[in-house]
Amino acid sequence: MEDGPWQWAQFAASTGATSFENETFSCAWARAARGKANVLVVGSGPSAVASLLAAIASAAPPGERVAVLQCGRDEIAIGKGHVYQLALADHGARGEQTVYAAARLGVDRLVVASLGGSVATATVDVIAEGSEGVLAGVGAPSLREGLARVSAQIALARVGASVDASRAALGASFHVAVEVERREEKFVVACVAQIEGSD
Repeated sequence: MEDGPWQWAQFAASTGATSFENETFSCAWARAARGKANVLVVGSGPSAVASLLAAIASAAPPGERVAVLQCGRDEIAIGKGHVYQLALADHGARGEQTVYAAARLGVDRLVVASLGGSVATATVDVIAEGSEGVLAGVGAPSLREGLARVSAQIALARVGASVDASRAALGASFHVAVEVERREEKFVVACVAQIEGSD
């Protein structure tokens, strides 16, 4: 099996295992973390998104410096590494500045609990400037809707940018997108996809 982010995600999904605590997915998360893959997590509830973001970030090698940007307190709990918790005050100018400040900390990994508005644009910008291992969450009922929402918000935040150009920027920024949902009191992976425009 190839080592690229899309290949590990596709392999994990093809096994038929849906629980992201499953051994196959745990291996996939570890490969994503080691490979500094940029992963977009989409889910209909904040707890589903936060749980998967925490699972991937926790699979990172010990000693990594991780900046976690979130609206709520202790939404994303990461058990190891040096974790810097930063509050996302909003999805506007203050949230945007928080993303840029976190990237300037020189951390090994950036976790953004909720992409929206200017936070989405700033996240794409810091990836373009060289940030790796970015994990970001989007609240939406499906992967398709989540990608459409973020693309539209990036287009709105960038004067003169089209939704198509924003979709391409999103695809170039994230290696893979994962949809997570709640089934029978468990969070499960519903879909894994390579975003159009990504390598």
